[in-house]
Amino acid sequence: MSPLMATRPDQVVETVWRSLREPGVADERRQRDTDVADHETRPAGERFTDLNGSHCVMLDEQLRPAKDQLLTPLARGPFGPVPPVVLSILALTATIGAAVAAWQQVVPLAVALWLLSRLADGLDGAVARHQGTDSDFGGLVDIVFDTIGYAAIPLGIASGLDTRVAWVTVAVLLATFYVNAVSWTYMAALFEKRAAGARATGATTSTVMPRGLVEGTETIVFFTVAVAWPGGAVAVLAVMAAAVMGTILERTWWARKMLA
Repeated sequence: MSPLMATRPDQVVETVWRSLREPGVADERRQRDTDVADHETRPAGERFTDLNGSHCVMLDEQLRPAKDQLLTPLARGPFGPVPPVVLSILALTATIGAAVAAWQQVVPLAVALWLLSRLADGLDGAVARHQGTDSDFGGLVDIVFDTIGYAAIPLGIASGLDTRVAWVTVAVLLATFYVNAVSWTYMAALFEKRAAGARATGATTSTVMPRGLVEGTETIVFFTVAVAWPGGAVAVLAVMAAAVMGTILERTWWARKMLA
């Protein structure tokens, strides 16, 4: 999801941020524009090297072509006339329904509603872009509804299990969500401040979300497994909490290196 990836991201990111620290230097500004152009021509999902030299693949970026291939025909076809906000409300309603079904331990219904909610969540943006009605307000509605849903699902699971260890695990998970939200939203604001945000990079989202170990796709996978497998849900959510904490540490380390 990061807009700062390019053929050599470790060098490119440093070059971009040096140029942003000295906005009056014209040749460095031109270098930043070249870096952004290189990013835009880079195939989505391509493997990149992160700043500590390890190799990783962010699933959101890797699966974007498949997601677009699935959703674009739906956005141009049967869902084309539907107001995007209706799809956002459908996504939230289905997510709450999935949480209630998880609470009542009706597993097939919980899984079906959860997956339906993710389909509707992907469609609202695709339909908005097709209609030419995409807006920053729509992006705000989408992220707020997602945040509500991401709290509801683990709470539904914990309510269904109703054990001390389940409640403690979910409390820890939601705490990591809280800190993670602060980390990525603050960094997104800094991207905008330093002219490296959505408008500058041509991103299709309202804001640029810094990359991380746990993104949207990983969240869908974790929650699907947890909802479908109540007996292993505590372990799955505990692993997710650890992964989200890793994402927080990763972003903090990156920010200390690049924004200090």
